[in-house]
Formats: sequence, structure tokens, C-alpha cells
Amino acid sequence: MTAVNNLSKKSIIIISCFYGKEPWYFNLFLKSCEYNPDVDFMIVTDLTFSRNFPANCKVIPLSMAGLKKLTSEKLSIDAALDNHLKLCDFRPAFGTVFSDLITGYDFWGYCDMDIIYGNIKHIVTDEMLDTYDVISARQEYLTGCFTLFRNDQRVSDLYQKSKDWQKVFQDPDYYNFDECNWKQVALVVHQKNIVEMDREIDCMTYIIKNEAATGNIKAHFVTVIKESVPGLLDWNKGNLVYNSGVAVLLYHLIEFKSLLFFYSPGWKAVPDRFFIESFYISRFSPQSASGRIFQYWVTKLKSADNFLKISKQFIKWGIKYLSSSRKIKNDHINFVNEIPGFYKGKGNENMFFDLIIQNGSLFVKFPHMPQPVLLRHRKNGSFLAGKFEIIQTVNIDVDLRYDKSEGICYLEILPYHIRNVLMVKQP
Repeated sequence: MTAVNNLSKKSIIIISCFYGKEPWYFNLFLKSCEYNPDVDFMIVTDLTFSRNFPANCKVIPLSMAGLKKLTSEKLSIDAALDNHLKLCDFRPAFGTVFSDLITGYDFWGYCDMDIIYGNIKHIVTDEMLDTYDVISARQEYLTGCFTLFRNDQRVSDLYQKSKDWQKVFQDPDYYNFDECNWKQVALVVHQKNIVEMDREIDCMTYIIKNEAATGNIKAHFVTVIKESVPGLLDWNKGNLVYNSGVAVLLYHLIEFKSLLFFYSPGWKAVPDRFFIESFYISRFSPQSASGRIFQYWVTKLKSADNFLKISKQFIKWGIKYLSSSRKIKNDHINFVNEIPGFYKGKGNENMFFDLIIQNGSLFVKFPHMPQPVLLRHRKNGSFLAGKFEIIQTVNIDVDLRYDKSEGICYLEILPYHIRNVLMVKQP
């Protein structure tokens, strides 16, 4: 391997905590780490591995219970840390939690594991590290998939500037504290300023932007990553380029891995060059003859796979609709009088919406969406269903089943795998 070498003087350690099964993209993540030899990576996990890791990747074996105990001790609280999603809320405090393991580094940071790095030090230069205390990978908000903090107590303790940090860390609900408390649409699409917005909590984006605005710290917010499924990404020996020209810090697989169909090669030995297209990863350049043949083959495979998955899903929906309709149809709902109101998720206070009436029709109003969404009422009120778009790119089916006797809704959102969430109507 001929690794990228930037002869950097500034030292960085990036922490990733991962629990569960080893994901299909883990080899890609490690390969991209290996080609950043002047950055160290710390993987905290309960997994055991038989593989060899790059020299700059250190595995810290620690169970979720062990991490909870360590976090509680370091933060002097009873940390509500019981699952991998809630773990994200604690990332801004990693400088404190793992202080014994990051001594001597100039910067510490955190990252997701569903990412493929480009040349980190080509984007995050020593000049930038000399200038800024906090570095985010997006312009609009602090990014959970990659953020760096200067390794001194003043910066590492910035999470304590939030009046809500103890509430967040001791509540089992996930607040998206490490980013922007679910205000991504308002910040990205509507270009709102989080410092001027009403807030449920003081999240880290608010804290960092407010501290920077008052001159207490210097923060760098510039978008240097690719998300969604843009394709046209070329990873070549540690350098990641978009559309043949734009150097990229990393590609976040968050939407790629959620596609109805995607092709991942399952390489045991990841090649030194590969290409990431909108729904597949390949060693063949899309412009080459081999690449065009591969694209034709994988497109046919996608069509067949989609047909099977959609057919199965329609069968499941049909069975569910018929069984639920038989269960509830004798208890007819006067939805105009009974359903509208404010609902919160039982056990998840961060999931909430309003059901409202406008011009005789029923609408649902989700947080941070500019307009209410019309719901179609059908089959004696047993189902309420609607279809709408977020950021004009993603179709989402919302399925609400209302239980008259208890005044509750069961919520499902597709394709985001939110299933049977109990929504309780508030008095």
C-alpha cells in the first residue's frame, strides 16, 4: 500500500462507538482509515474480530454496560445509555468520557462507521487546525458523522454550555443533541439560523454557533462531504473525488444503505480503487467497457429485486389492511370530533405531531415541516393514510391507525422502518 501522506504536524484521534453486528461496509471504512496514516482511529465496541486492523486503528473492547458505567463515572451522572441510537447524544462528551485515551492529541473527534473517508488532511489542513476550535463537515449544522474538537478542557466541555445537557444525558429518549435536535430541514432547506429559532433544547449546533458568534471560540462550518446517492464518486488510494474534480472529505452511506435495492460487492480485500454510483459499488470505472457491462447487469438485477420486494410489500399491506379493517370497522369513528389533537410517542417524547382539521379535511403536522400534510380517510376510519415528500426527493408513506376506545394512534412511516409506534393523544 502507498498511503496518503501529508506530513502533518497536528495529531487527530477520531472515536467511533459501535455495537451490534459487523456491517457490510466495515471493510470499506477500515480501508479508507488505512489510507489516512496521519490520523488515528479508536473503535469502541463489544465485537470480537479475527481480522487484522490497520496500524492507525485501535480497537477498545467495551460492552454497552461498561460504556454506560464509564460515562456515568466520568460525567458524574446516571447516564441513560442503553442503546446505540441514544449513544449519539453522548458524542459531544467523548472528550471527557475517553479523556484517558486521547491524551497528547491536538484534536479529538467522533464519526459514524457508515462512511468512506477521502484524504482527511487534504481537507482538514494544519492551517485550519491552527485556526479553529471546532470543525464540522457541513455548513448548516454540527455533523454527527464527523466533527473535530480541539483537545483542551475549555473546548471539550462545550457540551456543558447547554442548559439541557444533564436532562439529555439522563433521559432514555434520543434528542439528536449531537447535531441540531431534528432541525435539519429548517436549517438546510429553509436556511434558518438556529440561534434565532425556538428550541426544545440547547443542542450542540446552537451551542457551537452561539459561542462562535460571541467570540468565545472559532468554529468552521463548511460542507465537505457527500450524502444522499449522488453517484459519480471515485475512491483512489485514499483520495475521494466527486464528478471527476471535487475532493471530498467523506461519503456518508446513510441513504445508500437504506435504498430498496443496492449492490455492495462484499470484498474481503478491498481494491485500491473503486467507484460509488447511485445504487452500487464497483471496481470498474463507469466509463470503461467492463463498467458499462457491469452497470447493465446490476440494473437488471435491481429491476428484478425491486419487483419481488414491492410485490411482497403489497401482499403484507393487503393482509394487514384487511385484518385491521375487520378488527375496527364495527367501531365507526367520527374523526372530525374525535381524532384531532396533539400526539406524543409513548416512551419517545421526541416523536410528536398534530392531527388537525382544515376545510373539513384531516391533516397531520409533523415538526419542522412548513405545511400540514393531507391524510386520506378510508374504510370507516380504520386507516388514515397519506403520501408526501420531504425535500422533494423522498416519498414517504404514513400509516395511522386510530383506536377510539383508548384515544391513541399507531404510527408507521415507510421506508424509514418506523413500525407500530404508540402515539398517545395529549389532554
